[in-house]
Amino acid sequence: EDTALQRPVSTDVPSQEIQAHLLDMIEALIELVLQVQPVLAVLRFRRGTATEVEKSKGSEGQESMPLFWRICARLERLTRPPDNGHARNNLALLLICRDPPEDHVAIKNALAKGWHVLPKPLTKNKETVQEFISKALRCEKTEVPKELEDFIMAVSTGYPRYMQEAIEELQKYKYIRVTDGRVEILAKPLESKVHMEEWVHTTMVGGAIERIERMDPQQQLVLKMSTIFEGSFSVTDLAASTHSQYGGAVVADNMKLMAACNELRNLNIFCVAEAKPGDGTINFQLADFLMRKVAGSMVLDAQKTHFKRQALMSRAIKKELPKRLAEKERKRQLYEKQMAEASDSEEAG
Repeated sequence: EDTALQRPVSTDVPSQEIQAHLLDMIEALIELVLQVQPVLAVLRFRRGTATEVEKSKGSEGQESMPLFWRICARLERLTRPPDNGHARNNLALLLICRDPPEDHVAIKNALAKGWHVLPKPLTKNKETVQEFISKALRCEKTEVPKELEDFIMAVSTGYPRYMQEAIEELQKYKYIRVTDGRVEILAKPLESKVHMEEWVHTTMVGGAIERIERMDPQQQLVLKMSTIFEGSFSVTDLAASTHSQYGGAVVADNMKLMAACNELRNLNIFCVAEAKPGDGTINFQLADFLMRKVAGSMVLDAQKTHFKRQALMSRAIKKELPKRLAEKERKRQLYEKQMAEASDSEEAG
């Protein structure tokens, strides 16, 4: 990447053709190295939106994939014995990626041979998290404030890498301070004072942004709207800001919102909240604190105010309108009864 180009690159050459030439160069260079010594190639997909293999067809009828997975496919070829029968050193290919596409040739081979590892988060154990924080801050476990412990546990979801990044960023932006082994919180409460949108360079926040960008537009909209609710919410609350409640396709629109909520629930971002007594409505709640902070930073203050106002109006109408309609119906029936009695008295007179 530090090599300067000797001549300007022609813009007439298609980008796919340029990538094909680069892949050929990479493959040829690694083949030369394999003639001398074995090679371990580590490919890590850290952040981004192209982690999935695209099934589109190119101009030549071949499947087009993101560049990362095209490199993986090329290097996977070099892991096999050469077709000409000549001996050469081995190439070991190590892929590090969240949610790898199982239909990719390199992933298929790894799964078939059992050469895959699924990392699991640490158990959300209070003592484990407390010990990790104390080791990172070089203090005693008794000096770790409960508020800091709860915050780290919420944003890290149990992953040590996320814990380490969160502690480093809290110290970097002076949210906490360690003096002679004593931990002091400088911004209370941490949940509302910490601006995690400034941590986009971390794997923790970058991974959350990548997950949001990979969602379909309906799921992104539902997730962002859900960040304005501190407690539970219903599909009706979401629908108040997305479409008219008296339109012809209101049922279909509500079903789309419900489907998006269920998809987010399957991703462990939403959970089903306890229903209120006498309320048969299914309520959801945003359970992932990290996604709440990251998705909430993507919503403008004006949009938050609009969403909240519409939801409050919808709740007020849902609560008060049936009472008022019932009272109006009672008065109408009373009026008709009084008119009938007055008519009967006139006829009797």
